[in-house]
Amino acid sequence: MVKIGVLFTFYELRAELRRNKHEFKLSEIKEAILVCRGAQLETVTNDNETVISSSFFPMVGLTTRKDIQMREGDTKCYVQFNPLVTESILKQTFRLYDYSTSMSIKSPLARYMHKRMSHYWSQASANDPYTPRLIPYLSGSPRGLSDRMGSNVRAMKIALDVLVEHEVIASYKAKRITEGKKLVDIYYTIFPTDKFVKTVKRANYKSNSIRLKKDLHTISETSL
Repeated sequence: MVKIGVLFTFYELRAELRRNKHEFKLSEIKEAILVCRGAQLETVTNDNETVISSSFFPMVGLTTRKDIQMREGDTKCYVQFNPLVTESILKQTFRLYDYSTSMSIKSPLARYMHKRMSHYWSQASANDPYTPRLIPYLSGSPRGLSDRMGSNVRAMKIALDVLVEHEVIASYKAKRITEGKKLVDIYYTIFPTDKFVKTVKRANYKSNSIRLKKDLHTISETSL
């Protein structure tokens, strides 16, 4: 089985984070990497059957035992990617998105929304708005759904306003769904900025180019 990872120093990683306005101590970076080494990622089907279970970083290697103490920032570290990431790299099924914008978004929910829109809103345009509903969207997010509807509504509004601030979306509308006087859900209509549409088009072009190369390669092999 092919395994893919990356080799870097903690100074290099801290410099990359600092470049994107994320300031962390070397000890915090080390701790985060080791947490990812121990944290499990599971993919399950709708019937709750586990398809794959593996840590975010199946293997982490430091140069020496002493380096675990993180006294030196030039410590070299090797991180092996999760099997799902490896498979996506090998099959080139990953999708491009605006890394700089994502890193600049402080709100976890807004950052999650930006990534989902980048991955799934491939037809983004003024004529094809993004139309999530509050309850299922938050239920599937890392934030989860709160018992208090008011808290859910505020969280979504704050996240959407952050995306407006970062020029990901131009505007949005919220249609309240009620049962009598009780608010049970909200249907959102979200419109992208020209900047976001251009990013999506570049990602579409890249994905289509990869798909075309695969098809040509398959045809070439079949004809031999």
